[in-house]
Amino acid sequence: MQQVYEMPESLWQRVETILESVDPAPPTNARALLNAVFYHALTDTAWDTLPAAYPPPTEVLAAVERWRSLGLFEHLAQALHVQLDE
Repeated sequence: MQQVYEMPESLWQRVETILESVDPAPPTNARALLNAVFYHALTDTAWDTLPAAYPPPTEVLAAVERWRSLGLFEHLAQALHVQLDE
C-alpha cells in the first residue's frame, strides 16, 4: 500500500478559507483533491499513478485547471509567503 499525504486540520482550515474566497463553488471533496495535488508535488509521481485513496486523476486534474484559472495557487503562495514573513 502506498503512503498518502493528508493535510493537517490546521492547514486545511487556512486553505479552506482561501479556497472559498477564490472559488464560488468549490467541490465538496476539495480537501481530497488538494491532498492529491500536494502528494503529487511531494513525490513527483505521475498523475495516473496516484494512490487509490485519492480521487481519480482526471478529477484531480480538472480541479487543478479550474483552480489555476481562478488563481488559487497564487493566493495560497501569497498567504504562505506572508505567514513566513511574520
